Amino acid sequence: MFYSGDDSFKGLRDLAGRLEAEPGLELFVSYLRHRENGLRKQAFRSLSQFISTAIAWDFDRRRDFADRLCLLQHELPDVSNLVPHPLHHDLVLPTLREWATREPNNPIPFRWQGSDEDLRRAVALDSNEWIA
Repeated sequence: MFYSGDDSFKGLRDLAGRLEAEPGLELFVSYLRHRENGLRKQAFRSLSQFISTAIAWDFDRRRDFADRLCLLQHELPDVSNLVPHPLHHDLVLPTLREWATREPNNPIPFRWQGSDEDLRRAVALDSNEWIA
């Protein structure tokens, strides 16, 4: 249930404000704002449009977005709905898997994939991998 004082919704609002000026993220920002306002149907409509657009981005742009989004999720654990299932399943995870295939010695995509095996691999690749 939506409560106006809920920190997770405040977090969505704050994040939307931080991202709103960035080109290409307008539909993601729309998702965040609709979620913040408890408008689930409209939020997922914007999210679906965003995913359709973002999966067509070149690899570097998808990688940078996935990395940034995962870092935000790590830094803002109390913000729920930041990376909903469709976004994770359809854009973030496929991008992380492609990244891990392209750069098998880079710990970052393994860190964000997050299985126990992936986390162990990230640490094996870089013993200073503090997030993993």
